Amino acid sequence: MLYRKASLSDSRAVHKLICDMVKRELSYEKFYDIMNEQLQDRQHYYCLVAEEDDRIVGVLNMRIERQLRYAGPVAQIMEFAVDAEYRAKGIEEELIEKGRSIAGDFKALFLEG
Repeated sequence: MLYRKASLSDSRAVHKLICDMVKRELSYEKFYDIMNEQLQDRQHYYCLVAEEDDRIVGVLNMRIERQLRYAGPVAQIMEFAVDAEYRAKGIEEELIEKGRSIAGDFKALFLEG
């Protein structure tokens, strides 16, 4: 399993995972625009994907922002989805663990879900 930062070329696969998660079809055009915006904002967003055999099978999208209630930066999971075929195989835990590590790289105090 390869875990890496998402790129805009992953947008179709990420869109499918998110649509499956929310159980409805989202506008791909709007989704694409938002994903593009977030990927360009390297200070406040990070989208991590799990890939196997050139197929995106999981996503953890997070926002990092300074919060008054913690007097510092916090990473928040915004979206988290794993393809049904790949659930309960440890991918969920790996995505969370890698998300924590990335949050640390951003000097976030912690990662919250």
